[in-house]
Amino acid sequence: ALKRQGEHNQAATIIQGSLSEFRMLNASYWEAQTYRWLSEILVARGDITIFERISQNLKLARIAGERLTLANSLVGYAGILLGNPEDAMNHIEEADLLFRQVGSQFNTSYFILAELEWLKGEHQKANQIYLELEKRHSLIGEKYMRSDVIANLGLIAMEEGELLEAQEYFERALLIAEELKDRVFISWRLSELGKLFFLLGDMDNSKQKFTESISFAWDISPVQKLQPLILFISTIFSQRPEISARLLGALNTLFQK
Repeated sequence: ALKRQGEHNQAATIIQGSLSEFRMLNASYWEAQTYRWLSEILVARGDITIFERISQNLKLARIAGERLTLANSLVGYAGILLGNPEDAMNHIEEADLLFRQVGSQFNTSYFILAELEWLKGEHQKANQIYLELEKRHSLIGEKYMRSDVIANLGLIAMEEGELLEAQEYFERALLIAEELKDRVFISWRLSELGKLFFLLGDMDNSKQKFTESISFAWDISPVQKLQPLILFISTIFSQRPEISARLLGALNTLFQK
């Protein structure tokens, strides 16, 4: 509850205490779960890197041996291996097998598989995976991944120049984020619309969406701010590359305050 309320330091102290107790008890499953919660705060505070967090999550999950925890950790690790598709695919295949063994409805391995196809330029294959994921998560009432999946469909459509189709996807993804009342997801979805309106030549709407995105991003962690920040800078770069680096530095400094 403290973590959700933004009381990260107090939450970290309590979770760290629990983590120490589980280690003393050799309760490897609960150690893995507790570290996952703690590491989110440590990354947000800048105490550890995302790579360190994900690597340790996988290490502890393998020690614990619980299949669902291990599957999710494998997917997380595959996500940082996208530059090495073969290695990422090995982790995804292992994760997919574990998800199937436990009969999980939340098989997140397909999300990374879609990204791998997207990176290869196989937009049609990526779209097919995302559409199937969107249908599956809609049926079970899940909204977080569904918002991301629909937004990624919008990003692919935007890359292909189908801007009106992309707008429809982004607006659907934003609606879901607003239903969740999640500031991170709302910020991300608004920044995607800001980029889109820029490409449509609607500068007023673009400025408005980026402004709203930055407003929502104000209270979230520096890591979570990267997506709207990168979209904003890439939009400026397309028109004024000579000022984008200075803007990036200035905005990053602003976000750190």
